[in-house]
Amino acid sequence: MKCQFCGTQLGLVRRLFDSQYCSADHRKRSSARSARASRDQLSYYGDEDLYPADEVMNLQRPEGAENKDGLQKMQAGVATAISVVLLFVLAYSWVTGQGGNAEPSGGDRSPLVGEIARSSDRASSSLLSGLRDLMPARPPIHLKEDFKGSVDDWLGAPLSAAVARSPNLRDLGWNFDSGMVRPGRLRIWQPSVDLADYKMEFEGTIEKRAISWTYRSVNLDNFYASKIVVRKPGPIPTLEIVRYAVLDGKEDGRTRFPLPMNVLQANNSIFHVETRVRGGQFTTYINGLQIDTWTDSRIKKGGVGFFADAGEVAAIHWVNVEEERAGLLGRVLSLGFFVGPAVQFGPIL
Repeated sequence: MKCQFCGTQLGLVRRLFDSQYCSADHRKRSSARSARASRDQLSYYGDEDLYPADEVMNLQRPEGAENKDGLQKMQAGVATAISVVLLFVLAYSWVTGQGGNAEPSGGDRSPLVGEIARSSDRASSSLLSGLRDLMPARPPIHLKEDFKGSVDDWLGAPLSAAVARSPNLRDLGWNFDSGMVRPGRLRIWQPSVDLADYKMEFEGTIEKRAISWTYRSVNLDNFYASKIVVRKPGPIPTLEIVRYAVLDGKEDGRTRFPLPMNVLQANNSIFHVETRVRGGQFTTYINGLQIDTWTDSRIKKGGVGFFADAGEVAAIHWVNVEEERAGLLGRVLSLGFFVGPAVQFGPIL
């Protein structure tokens, strides 16, 4: 492909922005030359009085040409962006393909060659790490539970035979009723156990004393827990939030503080709880109000769960968990896989 003014071969980069001329100057000079040729041609045929010179110039620039140029520039920009993405993909494939190559056998490599190879390996490792951050291997995970089907994914300690015969079994087991669950002993949602950063959202009601949930739950002995507790029942109850950690089966760092009066809904019973778990920071929202933010770095990942201590009864209507992935592409992918309402809850210690 050649320049229409000077005949010079157009380069690849230039063709992305202008497929007709090698420079903006040649495009301008070509337009002027075309305009002069048009005027000479009109003068030759004796029609110069019918077409003033300024209108002859406009013959070279039909209406809408500016929009067309803008579209061409936009198309060139899109092509450039796609090319950059393809280069990243090719580099990623090359680096991952080089990762499994074995060193030459026999110990024939000189110290200089070995140092160059180690430097190359370090550079490849850094590039690979950056590409993996930019392009995660999978889209974010989104989980939703409405307690209308099987709850086999909610894992907890089995009840012993003695406990099964206890008249207080309701306080220890889970009861399911019309699309909601009343938790007992702690159970963890197994599909969420391997997650690190996520948003958890659920809706529930307090039937007696408190509603309790966990996050970053590694197992039944290591997790963070929060509660909404009714300190003083009544038409306008007094509420507080409680949070603490459980490490190796031992409670640590229990903290409590009162909730504001405006956290209550009109019916005083339904609580919409959101928790954002991100790095070592945990933020809790209740009925749309940010209630608590705290930090802790002892548990790096873990899922969500529910439980009820002795004397507590709560009903959970549904729960959603939306994973938050690091990297640009992970954030873009998360926009297209949103499931249900997304709220955040769950402090950490």
